[in-house]
Amino acid sequence: SPDFIYEIKYDGVRALAFLRGDGKASLVSRNHKDLTSRFPELADIGDHFLAGEMVVDGEIVAQDERGVSRFQLLQGRINLTGETGIREASRSTPAYYYVFDILYLDGRDLTMLPLERRREILGRVFIPHRHIRVSEMIDEQGEAFFEAASANGLEGIMAKRKDSSYQQKRSRDWVKLKVINQQEFVIGGYTQPRGSRAGFGALLIGYYDGPQLVYAGHVGSGFNEELLEDIYQRMKQIERPDTPFDKEPKTNEPAHWVEPEMVAEIKFSEWTRDGNLRHPVFIGLRSDIIASDVFREETVAGNESGEIANEPAMEPLPPLSGTGKTVEIEGRRLNLSHLGKVFWAEEGYTKSDLVNYYRRISSFILPHLSGRPLTLKRYPDGFGSEPFFQKEVPQGTPEWVRTEQLPANNPRKHINYVICDDLPTLCWLANIACISQNPWLSLYPDVDKPDILALDIDPPGPGFYDQCVEIALLVRDKLAEFGLRSFPKTSGATGIHVYVPIKPVYTYEQARQFAQVIATLCRDERPDLITLETSINKRQEKIYLDYLQNSQGKTLASVYSVRSQPGATVSTPLEWREVKAGLRPGDFTITNVPERLAEKGDLFAPVLTDKQDLLEALTQGERFLKPRPGFKHRG
Repeated sequence: SPDFIYEIKYDGVRALAFLRGDGKASLVSRNHKDLTSRFPELADIGDHFLAGEMVVDGEIVAQDERGVSRFQLLQGRINLTGETGIREASRSTPAYYYVFDILYLDGRDLTMLPLERRREILGRVFIPHRHIRVSEMIDEQGEAFFEAASANGLEGIMAKRKDSSYQQKRSRDWVKLKVINQQEFVIGGYTQPRGSRAGFGALLIGYYDGPQLVYAGHVGSGFNEELLEDIYQRMKQIERPDTPFDKEPKTNEPAHWVEPEMVAEIKFSEWTRDGNLRHPVFIGLRSDIIASDVFREETVAGNESGEIANEPAMEPLPPLSGTGKTVEIEGRRLNLSHLGKVFWAEEGYTKSDLVNYYRRISSFILPHLSGRPLTLKRYPDGFGSEPFFQKEVPQGTPEWVRTEQLPANNPRKHINYVICDDLPTLCWLANIACISQNPWLSLYPDVDKPDILALDIDPPGPGFYDQCVEIALLVRDKLAEFGLRSFPKTSGATGIHVYVPIKPVYTYEQARQFAQVIATLCRDERPDLITLETSINKRQEKIYLDYLQNSQGKTLASVYSVRSQPGATVSTPLEWREVKAGLRPGDFTITNVPERLAEKGDLFAPVLTDKQDLLEALTQGERFLKPRPGFKHRG
């Protein structure tokens, strides 16, 4: 396909390489093990890139005499700790690091750039070296490349969309095409050996399907005596009385069960119809992979040899500089706390996931927050906990966080508001449990003149979203009658927001009056569906079209803001053609919005620049108005 480029699927250990501002470099595995000291021939990786700070993704491999990567050759080096043994292994079985992607370079997050652009940047900063290499990419010739991989005994190839963002999970943008069926499995037990065989007879292995460990068969070949003894001693230390599998498998010999902590690399010919492996062969233990990340690789539809790229999601990027919980982001020191705290219990998302989401999409959300006072809405214990609102800057706020003083309701008092103009502040907000970001509709210092008019379509509860869609389209059409362009987004909760960018020359009162005109016209057309009643008890299960949000100090969740809702939903901008029956706020979450942004860009960018005149709109739409209180221009 002309949309894809192809590279070798290496049979090694996936690792991120970090080059820090102090010149030190490190290699980190998927389960956050520091591998740097175990591969001294790779320790000078930082010397081979023209960069101050950098993160790249790649594979550590050992190669046979034909230059083909073999995990078995590398396995003996992974668990070495003694300096003498490591030094000897680096001479007898040298390691190579093949770089295939770049994520970060000198203060810039590159993960949302198209793959082709990232590879271009990688090529510019890389200095060739014997042990540090850039993985070769082949353009379009996928079939011929796959045949060559098969002829040369490679595990397979990777196909990646040229325009894809950096992928951290299974994706149809990064597809694994296998010559040999090989993947990781969790060891859940073993059988007693027969005859003169020592240690164990076969490993009982499986994979995770959600929380359940599913049995995939037994593997008894691929071991030598040394391996049999080593694995047996490891399993003896984690034995348990009952099976860890969801259903206890039938075995030919008595079974012993172990805690599902160890991971094995297995080669096999195919899956049987009953879900077991045919002709499995043990390749090696995988100490670089977390057992809970192991699942069955799925076949790509229409391609029996292809499988979805299944590298388990990398843990959140470690700090680019600094140690412990103190990190440095764009030159600002930030103390992060309780990153492992679970904020969404059902999904297992942590505070770290929240911080990293905002970090990934910062270039999209920051323009919509910059210069706007924020009302902080904090959830100390994540989704489901009782939030509290905070207008005044919290105690302990870093001195570099921008704050601006604005009058309070009492004219003799003032409130110091936070304004989020940069990535360090955005990460700090997430760290203090601001799940959502709630900016004003006006910019400092002209905070009494909004540059956005908003209509909030607020249903009485779940189950009304198709009606919300119907009202959003009606609002769009009414605004269009006044010559106004509008932009929809999911609220991320139960409703829909419609934004109208306006010139910041009108007061909040004038903007609210205009919004009331639009809301009233919509209500008059659909009184069976829409209410303007502020009292919840009087709405009679109709959908509230809220125009009162257009008031100084009132806020709505920002575009791209996470919400304290099941699934960690995100307030997501939409194309109007997407606003149709079947749309649901749960369609957009912290797991898929970054990929959507890579595909569509910032659909709300015009909200920042396309400023429209309300007086001109009134003049154009005057023919649609019934006699009602006038709109007085104070510009």
